[in-house]
Amino acid sequence: MRTMSDENGNQRKKPDGSAYQAHLAAIAERNAASKRAARAKREEYELGRVRDRREAERLQDAALSGKG
Repeated sequence: MRTMSDENGNQRKKPDGSAYQAHLAAIAERNAASKRAARAKREEYELGRVRDRREAERLQDAALSGKG
């Protein structure tokens, strides 16, 4: 049985999986970007903690040296 699309030569190509592969690649890139952002945020957080601790130590040292 021939259809109208067969007569016009508009046969559909068989899927080759390229759309699925592109979808997986997009997900992988999104995950990698998320990990990079999380790593940068964590590093910023840790550096802030170090700065806060050093400032607290400096204030404590100044208070102790002023009392002595």
